[in-house]
Amino acid sequence: MLTLDEFEAIRLLDYQHLNQEEAAVQMQISRSTLTRIYEKARVKFATALVEGSMLLIEGGDIRIKSHTFHCNHCHNQVQSEAADIVNCPQCNSTDLDSLDECHKKQCSKCKKCSKTHTNKSK
Repeated sequence: MLTLDEFEAIRLLDYQHLNQEEAAVQMQISRSTLTRIYEKARVKFATALVEGSMLLIEGGDIRIKSHTFHCNHCHNQVQSEAADIVNCPQCNSTDLDSLDECHKKQCSKCKKCSKTHTNKSK
């Protein structure tokens, strides 16, 4: 069984390719706590993969964030409980786009709601 916080650590580090500092900020935990969670998740994931076991994802202490924004300056994706935010928490830019409608429609036209926000070299 993979807890939701373990799943989130894998999602941020391996899927979104954030570094540990960025992922810890996103999860609102310390970097050392993120490292412990991630190591436990990797062992569980590897065991399920090698042994062909079922991997269940459940449990954990989570908070659902309902609004997603894309920073056009640093390409960071920001999740917030607030319906609007003024500045990107990573680069302080005010050039933010709401992705709420984009996610609901799963449009993929703008490429902002896909994995392109992880490419910070743009």
